[in-house]
Amino acid sequence: MFIIKNTLGTIAGIFHSFISLYMFLILAAAILSWFNIDRTNKFMVILNKLTEPAFAFVRKKFPFTLSAGMDFSPIFLLVLLWLIDGIVIQSLLDIAYAGK
Repeated sequence: MFIIKNTLGTIAGIFHSFISLYMFLILAAAILSWFNIDRTNKFMVILNKLTEPAFAFVRKKFPFTLSAGMDFSPIFLLVLLWLIDGIVIQSLLDIAYAGK
């Protein structure tokens, strides 16, 4: 049984790390969008390739995130990922480490 709990804890930790990294990328993309930066810059191309599909999905499924010329899809994604991390991942960690 301890093997299953350790595996579950490790998987939850990995997902937490990926979610945290993606939240950082979303935040970086949102902040950098405020500045006049060359969009052909290699860093910006990679950042856009990693974040723009998620932004486009949110804009398509939740059109209210784009209003009055302001794009709120990064904020929506950050809140959604924060909730997933706080509820799902933390629940997995609680199950994995319960009774230790």
